[in-house]
Amino acid sequence: MSLNWTLEIFILLLSIILMIIAIIIAYIQYSKTKHRTFLYLSLTWIFISLFAFFEALSYLFLSIELFRFHFYFIIISGFFLIMSVDSFSRYFLDPIKTTICGILSTLYIVVSYIPDTIVPYTFSNGDKSLSSDGPLVIITTIFFAYMEVLWVYQSTRLFFTSSSKLKKYSSINLIGAVFFGIIPIITMATRLTLIIPGCGYIAVSLGAIISTTAFALQPKLRDVLLEISRDIRIQMRKQLEDQISEKEEQYQSLYTQMSEGVSVNKILHNDMGEIVDFIIKGVNPAYEKLFSTPKMDAIGLKGSEAYEENYQIFLEYFNKAISEGKPQVLEVSFQKIKKIFFISLFILPKVDRFANIFMDVTSEKKREEERIKSDKIKSIGDLAGGLAHGFNNLLTSMIGNIQLAKLSNSSNSQNEEISEFLDDAQEAAFQGRDLANYFLTFAEGGAPIKKTINIEKILHDGARISLIGSDVKSDFNISKDLWLVDCDSGQIQQAINNLIINAKEAMRDSGNIEISATNEHLNDDSVPLQPGKYIKITIKDYGVGIPPENIKRIFDPFFSTKQREDQKGMGLGLTITHSIIKRHKGHLNVRSKVDVGTTFEVYLPASENQSIN
Repeated sequence: MSLNWTLEIFILLLSIILMIIAIIIAYIQYSKTKHRTFLYLSLTWIFISLFAFFEALSYLFLSIELFRFHFYFIIISGFFLIMSVDSFSRYFLDPIKTTICGILSTLYIVVSYIPDTIVPYTFSNGDKSLSSDGPLVIITTIFFAYMEVLWVYQSTRLFFTSSSKLKKYSSINLIGAVFFGIIPIITMATRLTLIIPGCGYIAVSLGAIISTTAFALQPKLRDVLLEISRDIRIQMRKQLEDQISEKEEQYQSLYTQMSEGVSVNKILHNDMGEIVDFIIKGVNPAYEKLFSTPKMDAIGLKGSEAYEENYQIFLEYFNKAISEGKPQVLEVSFQKIKKIFFISLFILPKVDRFANIFMDVTSEKKREEERIKSDKIKSIGDLAGGLAHGFNNLLTSMIGNIQLAKLSNSSNSQNEEISEFLDDAQEAAFQGRDLANYFLTFAEGGAPIKKTINIEKILHDGARISLIGSDVKSDFNISKDLWLVDCDSGQIQQAINNLIINAKEAMRDSGNIEISATNEHLNDDSVPLQPGKYIKITIKDYGVGIPPENIKRIFDPFFSTKQREDQKGMGLGLTITHSIIKRHKGHLNVRSKVDVGTTFEVYLPASENQSIN
């Protein structure tokens, strides 16, 4: 098959060579400056080059399919040209430009497959070629015109807004825009390309080189429109701030004096008129503090962004306030910021506006939970103390009589069977006495007898004793300068043992338990304790974890998920531990996740003494 080497193919190849020069210039500048404008220009020129290359191939082989295919490259180059233009004056793609590009691209693809839109053509000198006809000519002209008008418009704006120092370079760029954007349109509209083959491509490639060279000689040229756009945005933002300031002046005294956070919101509807979300229109200083969110960041946020999963609650109570015609009060827990709010929601006179007043009750709720927990423990402690004292008296009598019976049995002809029964009875009585003493630990009789000690030995002893006979190991991280504490070493030892045993059982007798002790200065509401110096003991396991529905009940007396056998699984271990820590004016906290593990944190007040008692 003979190839169709025509003058038009040589002109296209020359245009491609010129375009490659423009690509190299743009990419070198991108490598130096890392400015995306040069990257987008490189990609634009690359795809225009591919457009010309495949058009040359289609002429060379007189292939209608190649001619149809080469249009796809001009579509992509159009998109990158939009990105180039937009990179001068904004931080995002203009949706209007991209929408028009998408519509024209779709038309291009559809029209190119219409029969007879691509036809053979013979020049007056006898050279053979291919030509677009009918609607394909129209859509091609429109697409090129759209691309080139964008570039000419941008270059014209740049010329008129650049300073005198940059005027020379913006003039060069404008000349390049004329070659790139005006001459090709004229050649296509007048069908001059059928008389002088490839003349439009030469103009485009020259325009690309000239414009790219202008930016390469003076890179600051790319920032001119960007600075203007930034000034406009700053001005618009200032106008918004002024409007907000005017509205705030009306309620300034209320906003600044209230300790509760206030937000003013606007309801958002979908196309069906249904309420789907709301947007924050204003907040007061207390709100900024409560949510740790600056005013300018909060304003404009949607409820779904600001409050995540809780935003639906506001919509529900907004509808309720509308239907009942009165303000609503709700309690909402925000897990992300670990706060609980009482929120008053009331409708504002303006349509679809409502306000929230946030009262932080996190500390009060924590204290209330601790009070309820302490009341439960005190109630069971009072009952257990009374029963334990009476039970101990009975057991003392029983143990004495059993011992007398054993002596009597041994003094006579010894009956081994009776002796075994008496031994079992005595062992059960001793276990009953131990259980009674267990109750007394958190009864009134279990008040701590404090001495000043270093807690480190108790931690090591607790791990050694509690982990005997298991494959669970302990990893320690104890601060070298750990403060001393005033405590009842026996009770604290029991509390630590309970926590380590609990961790060991969660690990199913294998794995590592992390035990650490550090110095902590408390000065906020993160822990329900008075500000001051504390020892923080952390016992962390990687066991089965505690389900969320059980996490608030683990300190309740007799609550257990284990089988009840002897004292194991009676549900008193963590209750007694909580009672011991509470009586030492400390705090016990727990964090857990199922199949990940559990962390217990013990806070004990640091001693004012400097030496061990």
